[in-house]
Amino acid sequence: MNWLHPGILTALVLVLAPVALHLLLRARPKPLAFPALRLIQARKTMNRRRMRLRHWWLLLLRMLVVALIVLAVARPTLPPANYALSRREWLVGAAILAVAAIAYWGMLSMWRRGGMARHRLLTRQTNLRTVVGLGTLALLLLLVAWPYQRRVAAEISSPATPQAANIPVAAVFLVDVSRRMEYRHEGKTRLEAAIKLASEQLGRLPQGSRAAVLATTRRVPLVFSSDLTAVLDQLSSVAPTDEPVVLNDMLQTALEAQRDDRERTLEEQASLPEAARQDRFVREVYLFTDLSRSAWRIGGESPLRSQLEVFEGLSVYVLDVGVERPVNAGFGAIRLERENVAVGSRVRLEATVRREGPSAAPLFAELWMNDASGTPVKAGQSEVPSTDSGQTAVGFEIEARQLPGVSGELRLSQTDPLPADNTAVFALGVHPPARVLLIGDSASDVSLFRRAIAPQELVKSGRARYQVDFSTVAAAGRANLGQYATVVLMNAASPGSALWENLATYVENGGGLLVVAGKTSQLTTQDGTSGIDPLAYRTAAALSVLPASLKASLKVPAGTTIDWMATDHPLVRNLEAYGALAIFAGLDIARLWTVSPHPEARVVASYTGNESSPALLERSIGRGRVFLLTTALGDPSWNDLPRSWMYVVLSDLMLQTLSRTAQERHNFLMGEALAVDVASAAAPREFFLRRPDFVQQPLSLSAGETRLKLPSAATPGLYELTSAEDAAARQWLAVNRGPETGNLTKVTSTELDEVLGPDRYSIDRDLAVLERRLNVGRLGQEVYGLLVTVLAMFFLLEQATATWFYRQEEANTSPTAG
Repeated sequence: MNWLHPGILTALVLVLAPVALHLLLRARPKPLAFPALRLIQARKTMNRRRMRLRHWWLLLLRMLVVALIVLAVARPTLPPANYALSRREWLVGAAILAVAAIAYWGMLSMWRRGGMARHRLLTRQTNLRTVVGLGTLALLLLLVAWPYQRRVAAEISSPATPQAANIPVAAVFLVDVSRRMEYRHEGKTRLEAAIKLASEQLGRLPQGSRAAVLATTRRVPLVFSSDLTAVLDQLSSVAPTDEPVVLNDMLQTALEAQRDDRERTLEEQASLPEAARQDRFVREVYLFTDLSRSAWRIGGESPLRSQLEVFEGLSVYVLDVGVERPVNAGFGAIRLERENVAVGSRVRLEATVRREGPSAAPLFAELWMNDASGTPVKAGQSEVPSTDSGQTAVGFEIEARQLPGVSGELRLSQTDPLPADNTAVFALGVHPPARVLLIGDSASDVSLFRRAIAPQELVKSGRARYQVDFSTVAAAGRANLGQYATVVLMNAASPGSALWENLATYVENGGGLLVVAGKTSQLTTQDGTSGIDPLAYRTAAALSVLPASLKASLKVPAGTTIDWMATDHPLVRNLEAYGALAIFAGLDIARLWTVSPHPEARVVASYTGNESSPALLERSIGRGRVFLLTTALGDPSWNDLPRSWMYVVLSDLMLQTLSRTAQERHNFLMGEALAVDVASAAAPREFFLRRPDFVQQPLSLSAGETRLKLPSAATPGLYELTSAEDAAARQWLAVNRGPETGNLTKVTSTELDEVLGPDRYSIDRDLAVLERRLNVGRLGQEVYGLLVTVLAMFFLLEQATATWFYRQEEANTSPTAG
């Protein structure tokens, strides 16, 4: 135990004051003339014994009160440990007190019912009180105090470092540099407030301390410096970043740095016995953050917590610089219905807007489109309604008018304390209508599907998404399939090896193939020639392409539907966005093909009921992929799809998912790898990437390569990629901050306990409170408050005892007593 004011302990001599006062001021006997002297003399002797015992109890309480006053003013501190009573200790103590109370009042009640004389009852009551009190005290010492002191002693028996206020500190200052820290309050950003607190705390470190600063989530070596002026300069240069900030990773880096530095410190004492080596520093980690939940990795196993549990002597202090009631509005997730569309098409853009705090003025989301010269032009606005959840969605219709793409920006009509989430950019690839080749035995077999994906009225107006061609099975085996974005093989009776080989090459090079089996098997027809020959779909050439081999066509019971089980598949996600999954539950399937899936195939959807065979399978080959649909796509006798508008949606989404153009991404988040697909060329090619800050960066692609990897995006905004050979061949890429950038929701203490562990960190908002916690970590736990509480209890006990004693004395000496 240490004392903040040890000199005051000399005042403990004052505990003798009650003794002196008791001896000097005790009452003198007064002679009284009274008959029956024998009775009075006996009563006097008995009362003297009881009064003498009571005087000693009262004297002891008064001495304890004085001693506790002196100890409290001296402000003792204890080594850091868990000084709270455990649940078991509380229960045992309560049980002992309960048994003591029952025994005392039970014996007293029994004596009173027995008609015992008053003077004998009082004597026995005094003796019983003494016995029960001493017995209770002995049991509390044996069953509560002894286990308690052993538990606490085990925690403080081997302190990691000697406790003293002037021991040097090895401190790591972690600063949250996410864009949320740009929130401005009372003229300062949260980052500026964090740097100010960190600088002040750095100046309070004891002489000889060392410090390091970490303001990034990247794995960088931390170097402790004894030049605190240089560390202060490093703190002053900390700036916000657009990189995703995960505080778990920053704390992990700080933990590793502290562990490595402690090992080096102990290795420097190699000449000493291992038991005599000690760390020369107090280990501390300071984290300055607004405590937003989005900066933490919540859930699952926490390696950080397990490491903190075994890292003795390390203290983690979290400084909350956030605002208690923030006011902010900003964009969250941005979603385009499609990222690549045919020229003249319309696509829907949706954005989530998050609002926190009160706001009286109406808020609008504005759509700004870049024209051919790159100048932003306002194209529309939508009011953002207030909701109880704090989140709402706004949407816009974008028309793809110009090749090779369009780009723009969403803006909020009002400014707020956090500007980082008030804008969001987007980009859309625009291309001529995608070319689709339909392969079948006759044009009539694909006519309904053709009208679904390219209606005649849209073709005439030039707004059709697809340019559709038809080929017979025989001609398709010799056709140049590379010019098509997607190929559809529909209800072909007996495709030959030439077609399968041509399709295999096409898919290997990145093409998308849809195979539809929507006719009955030739093996079940009367003439044996009409329908699909399943043997043609089981050849080696066919199996090099197909996700499954055909077995038999069956008629299934009514009520059989399609279950889209692969919920993470892009096709299923798009169907869900249309609200189509619930509609499929009402579309019956009458006939289907059973199949044997390829080992590399994935089942995207299956049939319900007893025939739970695959409905749609997918297989990736090279840079392309293949879909196999095991029911018809346009025959009402096979299913109800043609009777629903969902037929058009499903046909369109399958072609989009398979299309090479549709797979190209134009919208990214900070931290994601950027890459674009370009046409293959025999010679190396040069490109230029213009960043949002208008800096142009040259890039090169080797001959034969078709995927251009771009440098990581350092800042959010629009990036323009152009070809050195053809300036018109350009693409726009939109890079946004994460959707949680403006999420200022605080992390809860329960969630932090899961990440760091309970009692392994503290949260403070100012340095005054932090200083008191530091005294606990460096000097030990101050017990001033505990002593004052015990002092108050003993003072009340002394007053109650004195009051009771004098009342008893008055009752015993009154004329009517006895």
